[in-house]
Amino acid sequence: MKNICLVLYVFILACILVSSGCRSDDCADASLCIGVLIPERIFDGSYDTRRQAVVSAVEDINAAGGDIELVFGRDTDRSFDSDALRDVLNRGVDGIIGPATSADSVGLVDDLARAKMVAISPSASSVEISTFADDGYFFRVIPSDAFQAPILARLIKQAEGKRAAILFRDDSYGRNLKDGLVESLGQAGISLIEPIEYEADPEAAVNAVVSAANAEVNPVDSVILALFREGGANFMASMLKREELSGKVKYYGADSLSIEGFAEIVVALDPEVLSLEDMEGFVTTIAGPDPCRLENRKEIFDEAGRYARQIYDAVVLMKLASIKSASSDPAEYVREMTGVSRDGTKCRTYAECAGFLTDGDSTNDDIDYHGFSGEIDFDANGDVTKGFYYVHTYDDMGGRPDPVLVDLEGNPAGECKADNR
Repeated sequence: MKNICLVLYVFILACILVSSGCRSDDCADASLCIGVLIPERIFDGSYDTRRQAVVSAVEDINAAGGDIELVFGRDTDRSFDSDALRDVLNRGVDGIIGPATSADSVGLVDDLARAKMVAISPSASSVEISTFADDGYFFRVIPSDAFQAPILARLIKQAEGKRAAILFRDDSYGRNLKDGLVESLGQAGISLIEPIEYEADPEAAVNAVVSAANAEVNPVDSVILALFREGGANFMASMLKREELSGKVKYYGADSLSIEGFAEIVVALDPEVLSLEDMEGFVTTIAGPDPCRLENRKEIFDEAGRYARQIYDAVVLMKLASIKSASSDPAEYVREMTGVSRDGTKCRTYAECAGFLTDGDSTNDDIDYHGFSGEIDFDANGDVTKGFYYVHTYDDMGGRPDPVLVDLEGNPAGECKADNR
């Protein structure tokens, strides 16, 4: 089924590229032309299925009369630089979905601000993004790591953790998450060893954790990975084959490690892994959807993978702001981005929201798009102020039972009210 859907996605993508020509003159013919800075492939070389979510959103919007065309940026090793952005801008786009990562977002914010181009990231969670000097053009539909760090600290506290080690990736994502974890763990009364930069010397990082976990006084009992999947999988493989660590620590990971099949990736990287039993209790967090939203697009989101709902909502928000401002000029519709996300008449689909904006009844022109990823509610920094996180655990075979959904304060999501469905 997955292979069939992937083939279909590639076919649809090819059709869009052929029909639009990906040229600036063709972009000018659409009511809104959107550039997409989501990588073509993921780390193992396979297609990044998240692009399916962009295609699905555009199909739904266009079916309702939206008239959007897409331009897909070309990444280099799953990353976009200034040249890639300039190429997309030169094709005449009116907005950007992406960048997908915190590192790319930090690297391109100045270029986006100079171009006065609206960009909405579906998955860049770095705390640093909240303070961007972006002139109000950068938004994101995923909660900041300012929320993720205290949730992880709360989980460690609940597991009676006393002392922790943080392994972090030396980039915007890793450094800012590390800083948030240091603060949150301290507030929770959990002591720390000096945070360890993983990329500098992976073997030294592993040995440092082993020594700290076997210390006679105040040993480390919790290890938090602020790493991406390659570094996180390599570290887990190295840890799981060290007999002197067995049963002594619990592992925690941030959103970048909350992926299905993570245990299989670990084992494939190092066949000398002794056992997956120590992955039992491995906890990861990742932004989740509104638990009260009954979905009619669930199969599409499941196929497109993580952050598919956020990607879909980003496209819808951009188009709704364009309708509200009666303009595809980013300098005009940017003024409506926050407004269509909050404090108005609640609507749950593009067709419903667009209907309110175009029905000639001014009483419904102040809309509040309540998307598949949640209520969104942009603040002055372009950050979401409402949302949820999934908390995943693993069993002793590396499998993942159903996750727990918590709010941005780490509390279990409550029961749904009838008017939220």
